[in-house]
Amino acid sequence: MQAFKTIGHGITRRLLDLQINSGRFSHAYLFYGPEGVGKKMLALEFAGAILSTDHILSHADFSMLDVQKDTKSEEVKQFMTGLSFSPFVSKYKVAVINNTDQLNIQSSNALLKTLEEPSESTIIMLIASGKSMLPTIVSRCQAFSLGNLSEAELIEFAKSHAIPVSKDLLSFSFGSPARLLCLSQGNELAHHKEQKSELQEILSLSPAQRLVSVSKLSELEDEDLSRMLVTWTLMTKEALKESPQPKTLSALVESLRQMTTNKNKKFILQSLLLSI
Repeated sequence: MQAFKTIGHGITRRLLDLQINSGRFSHAYLFYGPEGVGKKMLALEFAGAILSTDHILSHADFSMLDVQKDTKSEEVKQFMTGLSFSPFVSKYKVAVINNTDQLNIQSSNALLKTLEEPSESTIIMLIASGKSMLPTIVSRCQAFSLGNLSEAELIEFAKSHAIPVSKDLLSFSFGSPARLLCLSQGNELAHHKEQKSELQEILSLSPAQRLVSVSKLSELEDEDLSRMLVTWTLMTKEALKESPQPKTLSALVESLRQMTTNKNKKFILQSLLLSI
């Protein structure tokens, strides 16, 4: 069985391979990094290697919790309780918790208690976009930082999925294979080109002219506006390599943060367009 089909993250894959070959594992792992770079896929493949199966999702000794913003603490506690039982058919029980950084404080404490009293037969893998969780949780894990893929790795990924490669597709993927997959479908790539043109046009306007754009942009649904702001943020971050725009990047990051707490889109957009 081939342990990893995930493309990229060579150093991490080699370190995990060493553990697979030795049969010696940590009781907890943390895979963190940007969205869509293959963290969950890598964790699932690692879990499959530990349990010697190509069908990890249906294995009796595997469980997974996808944390959402509305995930209740009781649900997390029940999940943790299930990890205290002995394995059914394997040497280990393996659990993956996706979006660990979205756990509330009560759920985080339930996870921490399990990590503080690890079972020799249980391996827990945490997946997060960053380390914005209890430091005591992070300190009890073997942590692996997974970054964006290189252009060569993106090309390899595209070819493995029979996706025609273009300069625009690679450019707008921002090192994310998941984003590349999304852009290869329908009119997504054309839509992102439009968003880039719109940002460039706004940046060329005077402050007074920019305010005229607020009404139009505020008519977007919350999800669509957030996706546009994410795209603008990634474009600006990429542009920093050639043309420093730290002020613009900071303003975009702040607007994304406000989108999670403030539903006044016009206020958010006014602050953003007058800051960039």
